[in-house]
Amino acid sequence: MSVLSILGTLLTIIASAYLASLFAERHRRSDRRLATYEEVTRIAAEYGVLLSANKVPDAQFLAHTVWVDRDVRDRFSPKAHAAFRAMERLFAAGGLPQGVTEYDFTKVKEEALSALRREVGGGLRK
Repeated sequence: MSVLSILGTLLTIIASAYLASLFAERHRRSDRRLATYEEVTRIAAEYGVLLSANKVPDAQFLAHTVWVDRDVRDRFSPKAHAAFRAMERLFAAGGLPQGVTEYDFTKVKEEALSALRREVGGGLRK
């Protein structure tokens, strides 16, 4: 009987440690997604300011969007990444392409942010 008791205790300890590591990893993943979402929001806002001032993004801004694209690709679903890429294509155009308005950019931006927000989890208020 005491052997079963010891074995049960050991299994409980192992199971608890395993579950704790799973929950910790899930929390880290959620934190990384939230940080990426916040960065996408920041660069979208920065691009909106550039548009309002009739300026084009510089090389540093574009290089940063490539870096953020990598994070979005690694941390979100292909569907969310595709929505981000639609917005990123407007960044890379060096200003709005002919026939595209600021309203069009706002629509693409909101679709991208919404796709990312759905996957961040409970970390954002609606």
